[in-house]
Amino acid sequence: MTELYKEAEAIVMFEKDCEEELRTEKFLRFMKATRWIYLAIIILTVLFMIWWTFSQQHLMFVLYFAFVILGIVGIYLYKRKFMKNMFYLQFTACNMKKALTVYLVMLRNSKEIEKSDASLYGIGGVLLCMGEFDKAIEIANLIERYTNTATSKVYALIIRTSAAFYKNETETLESCIEQLGQMAAQNATPFIRPTYNMASEYPEILKFQENLDYAGALQLLSKEEYNRETLSKVSSNYRLYRIAKAVGMEQEAARHKEFVLANGGDSFYCKNIENE
Repeated sequence: MTELYKEAEAIVMFEKDCEEELRTEKFLRFMKATRWIYLAIIILTVLFMIWWTFSQQHLMFVLYFAFVILGIVGIYLYKRKFMKNMFYLQFTACNMKKALTVYLVMLRNSKEIEKSDASLYGIGGVLLCMGEFDKAIEIANLIERYTNTATSKVYALIIRTSAAFYKNETETLESCIEQLGQMAAQNATPFIRPTYNMASEYPEILKFQENLDYAGALQLLSKEEYNRETLSKVSSNYRLYRIAKAVGMEQEAARHKEFVLANGGDSFYCKNIENE
């Protein structure tokens, strides 16, 4: 357990989901074991090729390599299934408790601090969805303190940008967007350009909310990038609900609220409106 993990855990102060913790530990143990599995495959393949050179048993040759290929494919599919489930928990099921558990366990098992930025980024993103904006900013601080790569700087800045957006801090938001634009021009990280393009519209969304402009907000939030995952749809419907309710559009407000409550899981979007 690293000092980085201890600091992150102290910030989060979170009781992990036991089932997800065990599942993630099992996956990480298996992935560590795959190093030895691959080494064993290499050694056995060399030995097999020596044996086959003298025996010339073609059927055994085919069966052996079929077994090896199936093993490698099995490992790949298991890893892919875990990663898909991790994405599903946060962005489709909106189960923030389980998603945060996964990221914390991954951070706990990370021995190379420089490669912990992705887990920290995941933790920060989930905290934002739980309404823990200040804690998310503290995680961004950890990313900047413990890692020093171009990608980690992008991670930290995205968290700060999102936090400013959620907290309606217009000046901070515009400053973060400007920095993102500079990074997008210099950084080859694949996701930074679409992230910057989306973030550049955040001030406009806040303006629609401030002016209670339902039509303008609806037009902007109906764009594809705001409706790719369930979590994005929940976020859009939450903002539209707030505006519709404030201007007395009862039917529209009820429709947006219903969507948020049905799909928002344990995110702050649900918790903020479930008793309204």
